[in-house]
Formats: sequence, C-alpha cells, structure tokens
Amino acid sequence: MKLVRAVASALSILALAGMLVALAVTPAAAKPKPEFKPKTGTYIGTMTSSVGTGEISGQVGKEGKKYIIMALLSTTETCADGTGFPGGVSIPAPLKGKSFSATETGTDSYTGGTATFKVSGHFSSEREFSGTAGKTSTEGSRLPGTGTCSTGPIKFTLKFRSSKPMVQ
Repeated sequence: MKLVRAVASALSILALAGMLVALAVTPAAAKPKPEFKPKTGTYIGTMTSSVGTGEISGQVGKEGKKYIIMALLSTTETCADGTGFPGGVSIPAPLKGKSFSATETGTDSYTGGTATFKVSGHFSSEREFSGTAGKTSTEGSRLPGTGTCSTGPIKFTLKFRSSKPMVQ
C-alpha cells in the first residue's frame, strides 16, 4: 500500500511539473501589429527624371477603409524618332501595408497609341513616401512614325504638407 501511495505521489508530482513546464514554454499571445495609417492630405516633394529635377505634389486620401495615393508627376516624354512632348503620371494607387503600386492603360492624347502608366513606392513614415513612376506609349494615328515613347523612370519623394486637400 505504501508503494502504491509513493508511486501515485511521484506520478502526481511529475504530472504537475509537466504542466508547469508546458505553461512556461507556451509563448504569450503576440499582440497584433497595428495597421499602418498614413497622414491624409497634401504632400509636396521633388522628382528626378531623364530631363532633370522639379517640384511635385501629391495627395493621400481615404476611401472607406482604404488609403489611396496619387503623385502628380510631369516631365517630358521622348519618342524613338526624337520627338518630345509633355508627359507624366497621375494615377491612383491603393496602399497595402506601407507599399503602393498601380498600372493603367489608355489612349495617349499626343500619339493616339496605347499609353501605359505605372507607379509604385512605399512610406518611410506616416508623413513621407517615395517611389518610381513612368509612362510608355506606342505610336498611333496622331503621330505616326514616332516609334515607342517614354518618360523613362521618374523617381520621387514627397513629405506631408497639409491636411487640406489640394485645389484643382
């Protein structure tokens, strides 16, 4: 009988020790990472393209629960035959985490061909973002013989300026 009690006591102690070890090894529930929320409003900054540098503006807005980023970039678009004309990128891009990207196609107003606009970037803080954009268009009925036209890569950085939206 003493042997049975001794074994039962030893097993109880081992079971208790096992539960304590399991509790100590189980990690505490990790707190979810807070959602990134950029400052909405007007942003001002600089851009660099193949034709030089300049000042630009942009906007961060919110549609429902989604943030939308739009940088207004203007530069020169140069075609394969040397023709140049104003070109730029200003397409809305949805925010995913701290990054954004978008691609849109349409008809180029100068060449009449197909234009492809691209923008991508990321936020380095809730008040600053940077990225790269560009536009490429094919020759069309309005400017035949120009070949492919492009702005080349446009690099930009924008910083928060005001909570008020831009006047357009």
